Amino acid sequence: MRVRRKHLFHWGLTQRLFVMTSTISIAVLAIMALYGYNSAHKALERQIASNISSLNDRTLSYVDSYVESAQSLGRMIAADRGTGIRQSERIGILINTFSQTLYPVARTIYYIPANGEVISTRQTYYDIMGNKMLPLLAESAQDSLTGLAWSQPYHSPVSGDTVAFSLAVEDQPNDEKGVLVIELDLGYIKNDLDRFLHKGNQSYLLMTSEGNVILFNRNTDLLQYENDTLRTSIAPQMIAELADCPQGISYLPKEAPSLLVTRSPINRLGWSLFTLVNSDSIFAAYNKTLTRTYINAGILILVVLLGVCFFLSRKFVSPIRELDEKMSHFSKTQLNEPLPVKRSDEIGHLTESYNQMLMRLKRLIREVKQSEKEKQNYKIQMLQSQIKPHFLYNTLACIRSLAKQNRMEEIRETISSLVGLLAYTFDKTDDFVTINEEIQSLKKYIQIQHMRYGDVFHIEYQISPDTSECYCPKLTLQPIVENAIFHGILPAEENGAIRIETKIYNEELHIFVKDNGIGFSADRFEKILAGIEPDNNSNAFNHVGLKNVNNRIILNYGDTYGIHILLQEEGTCIEITLPVKREKT
Repeated sequence: MRVRRKHLFHWGLTQRLFVMTSTISIAVLAIMALYGYNSAHKALERQIASNISSLNDRTLSYVDSYVESAQSLGRMIAADRGTGIRQSERIGILINTFSQTLYPVARTIYYIPANGEVISTRQTYYDIMGNKMLPLLAESAQDSLTGLAWSQPYHSPVSGDTVAFSLAVEDQPNDEKGVLVIELDLGYIKNDLDRFLHKGNQSYLLMTSEGNVILFNRNTDLLQYENDTLRTSIAPQMIAELADCPQGISYLPKEAPSLLVTRSPINRLGWSLFTLVNSDSIFAAYNKTLTRTYINAGILILVVLLGVCFFLSRKFVSPIRELDEKMSHFSKTQLNEPLPVKRSDEIGHLTESYNQMLMRLKRLIREVKQSEKEKQNYKIQMLQSQIKPHFLYNTLACIRSLAKQNRMEEIRETISSLVGLLAYTFDKTDDFVTINEEIQSLKKYIQIQHMRYGDVFHIEYQISPDTSECYCPKLTLQPIVENAIFHGILPAEENGAIRIETKIYNEELHIFVKDNGIGFSADRFEKILAGIEPDNNSNAFNHVGLKNVNNRIILNYGDTYGIHILLQEEGTCIEITLPVKREKT
């Protein structure tokens, strides 16, 4: 025995470290496996329920957003006092324009002013078929303390199966209350719920606070139906059980199979979303997978752990000279070439610390590069946000001028062009468009200006066929053409002409915007591009678009490209130089 103890005490550090680390690691691994296996099921249950609960909350938040949008529309109607247009026409245009924001969730929007006239986004359908629910909805909104009311599910002659909410609105000009009614498309909402919440072992049910079922998916066996063949309605017993479920997670053990029910908080319309999951099948599959994973992971970790312990134990002792020799070559070592770690003792830890320092330096370099890239993207976004309002202000001025002249048809055409421009500017996610798309957007802008100024100018397009599908930054041409109109042609007070030409030469895309206006000096042009135009210059705000277009081109393609002014005897010629890009960048 003494011989064995003496032999044990004479073990080297390698043997001692291996035995100690292996024993402790195996014991810790076994304890962690026991505790982990017992707690994994509960953690998994909480995670599944938490994910479903979050999804439920986000789903109902969409409905709340529609209510907020309706309140915004109500405030717009209340604030709109008109400029010579009959009230019903103004409100009709307003709700039709706003309905595009809520499409396709909002099936039909009605506005009932104090005089009882009904204005609808589907006026023809309403005039023919009517809607008996409107007086009840209007009365509910008028009687509500908050001015907001909602209906139970019903069938609308105009919108089909629907649920509506109504909002009391201060009606102008007599400050009496009108009512805004929005009928929702239950079919669209059901499709969204099916996509997110209906799976093989999972389904849903949307119910009001009064216990009326709004939506459910009949293609599931998790729900109990009054008629199991038709499946047109839920059994009253199950509705009562669900109504008694608290907010959050609960079980319906009376059902077969056992159902894990997640109930969302009641939203602003008094609705609750119930998500039902077949807990037996889900957890059975997870338990089987969890057991197999623990066994495989335990074997793998044990093998790797023993191998690592043995490797580190053997490499524990080594001369300091080895690390010193490696550190002496630091000045010649690249950051992407860490030193090899062959030891597990203090010297090995120093080597690892050194390698970690190199990795941190690499990470910092990557972060700095990423930060610079994000900063550049932010600059581009800021320049775009400056350009977007630039043409919008002038367009709105045109609409205001038409409204003062009571030119209704021109107003409709101008609003149509404005909507197209807004969709082009704000709705599209691409920052780069083809020359053809840019020209089509420019034509909408030109149509608006023709409405305002008539035949003061005309525009010609000479677009080379090999350039129509080349890509350029969005809103490249509009600020330059706007500058030609307002600061070249209009001050000349004579018939003006603008010509836009595109061509490719020297592997570059060249766009020319020419006008026969009063001209634009090269010195002033360079000052605007450099941002040193004097603050007391009344035209500086109108010319800011030129600088932004130039900066966006430089940020995207480099200093080689940009906009330039070409000298000519009459008028102004602006040249835009871009690389030839036939694919999005």
